[in-house]
Amino acid sequence: MVLWGVNKTIAVTKKQVTQLSYEIAGCAITVHRALGPGLLESVYQKCLTHELTKKRIRGCTAVSCSR
Repeated sequence: MVLWGVNKTIAVTKKQVTQLSYEIAGCAITVHRALGPGLLESVYQKCLTHELTKKRIRGCTAVSCSR
């Protein structure tokens, strides 16, 4: 399996992808439990970015998709 970013491509195992997925989902759950429902998406996005940064998970916050 290969993950790609803006300037970098790396090979990863299925186990690594699964672990990363669990960590990201855990961060999202943490944010939602702390803030609750009903806020603007931008608020959740900023808080999720903060949680991911605390766990040293880097990524893009918004990426446009071309058709």
